[in-house]
Amino acid sequence: FDTRECEKVANVLFDIEKADLVWNITPVLIPKNKAKLLMNMLLIAAASVPRGGEVTVDLDGEAGQETIKITATSDAEKKQKTLLPVGVEALLAGNPEEGVDARGIQPFYTGLLARMSGMTLDIGVADEVFTFTASPGN
Repeated sequence: FDTRECEKVANVLFDIEKADLVWNITPVLIPKNKAKLLMNMLLIAAASVPRGGEVTVDLDGEAGQETIKITATSDAEKKQKTLLPVGVEALLAGNPEEGVDARGIQPFYTGLLARMSGMTLDIGVADEVFTFTASPGN
């Protein structure tokens, strides 16, 4: 799947989001499930800065061993906040205590895509910076 297509869809999404998108991906072909994973990770990252900020997307590594890294930051002076969406870690891992509802299906599916792609997910917020990484090696 061509990452330029992902970029087009991401730009449409961020036309309606409050955050700004920084796309740092050189055009490359990636497997379809990795493209889906990238886009679903982007949706979760956008939710981490609901009042605005900046979401940056990077893809690094050799073909077949790509690492996806998405960071999101907000501006406290503008009363923006960076957060980790509630319950997202358990949903990504595929074992939510409360099951999966309409709000949780997207992160649950993201975790499924990562496992299908042989990727390990790491997500968190530190010092008002949201980081979401998918690395090879499940």
